[in-house]
Amino acid sequence: MTNRSADFLSHIVSNPKFLYSALHTFSNQDMMRFLEQHHCPWIEEYQGRIFPKSQKARSILDVMTSVLSTVSIHYNEPVRHLIVEKDTCIGIATTKQNYYGDCVILATGGLTFRQTGSTGDGFRMAQEIGIPIIPCRGGLVSLETKEHYDLQGISLPVSFAIAQKKRTYKDTGEILFTHFGLSGPAIINASSSIQFPATLTMQLLPNREAHEIDHLLTNRARNKDVLSAIDFLPKRLGKVICMQAKIDPKKKMHDLTKKERHHLVEQIQSFSFTLIQPRPINQAMITQGGISTKAIDAKTMTSKTIKHLKFAGEVIDVDGQTGGYNLQIAWTTGFVAGSTID
Repeated sequence: MTNRSADFLSHIVSNPKFLYSALHTFSNQDMMRFLEQHHCPWIEEYQGRIFPKSQKARSILDVMTSVLSTVSIHYNEPVRHLIVEKDTCIGIATTKQNYYGDCVILATGGLTFRQTGSTGDGFRMAQEIGIPIIPCRGGLVSLETKEHYDLQGISLPVSFAIAQKKRTYKDTGEILFTHFGLSGPAIINASSSIQFPATLTMQLLPNREAHEIDHLLTNRARNKDVLSAIDFLPKRLGKVICMQAKIDPKKKMHDLTKKERHHLVEQIQSFSFTLIQPRPINQAMITQGGISTKAIDAKTMTSKTIKHLKFAGEVIDVDGQTGGYNLQIAWTTGFVAGSTID
């Protein structure tokens, strides 16, 4: 629904500065007050996430439906194109008829969740009238890797770093191994900040230094075979670590050479994957890209080239991390667009 973070912009991945003025007009705190005023109590959960107390999305829908009770809504009537005359948007053309008005707000969503109607029509309609579009891709999505191991279904908390051309992304969190690569909350969040290809290196024991792991293996587990000695990892993962370190998993720990032990510890602390691409956009949570923020007046969400045309929500090239940030982008840009109509 939203997130109560006091440092909201630090969680925006694409074009955070664009939202600076808009958030002063309608912030995450304003959204929380709005829900209270419309008799929708909320609760705060993990990392500042705000949900309706009922734990049902229907509660939010009921609020919005109530607010729009005096508005005429037309269903099953797809918009074909915007009607523009002399650099002014004067209406829309649907599959049934034309509608004219003082202002048009394009809030058609992105390319994900097509079952909701977000099929990219907004990008097409904007492009047809010369609005610049930043190429779209899926954001907050699982990642495909070059390497494929028998690790599907294993999930564990790790620290990891993703090395890219221009910068390194670092985080700690839950990672899920899949048949195609990597997923889980930490990967989903990281996905929007990655330039492909990239290399992800994870520490499988994030709270232990290399010398601590070496001490653990040489003292407490010296009489065990290697696979049993690393039983702090899931068995299938332990086998892959042994394979990568080129060590027989049945070999006794006390029979390992210092070099072999070093390779084993190195793999535990530097287990690497080559990230080749995100999963298809229809599997993503959000769309990255869209209408360029350079083409929009950030204080009113109005097009800089077409009069009486505004934009709101995911159709704009602004996106954030998971946790309610993208919903708040929609609430904020929608409020600003609507409240600044002349």
